[in-house]
Amino acid sequence: QEIESAGTRIGLNLVNLNPLPIKDSAASRRVAVNVEIEGELVSMMRFIHELQTTKSFFFIEELEIGVSSPGATKSAAPLRARLVVLRLIPAEERM
Repeated sequence: QEIESAGTRIGLNLVNLNPLPIKDSAASRRVAVNVEIEGELVSMMRFIHELQTTKSFFFIEELEIGVSSPGATKSAAPLRARLVVLRLIPAEERM
């Protein structure tokens, strides 16, 4: 929900949000989400900065940026990005 809220606040178009399988280890729980967004490069940079400076502190594990759709109109968002956003939850916080 924090990821979705940040994108909306910044003015990005959230195209897709898919949770990835949770991975547990003795030290932490790895929670990751595959996110697709459309918008301006500056807005994408603000989105990443906001995620990395929230109380939850998200990591950007993967990032791919490209042009939106080849046949997109000028009014459409020029860039599309796919991110894998990751949060590590320490074992002591899982309880």
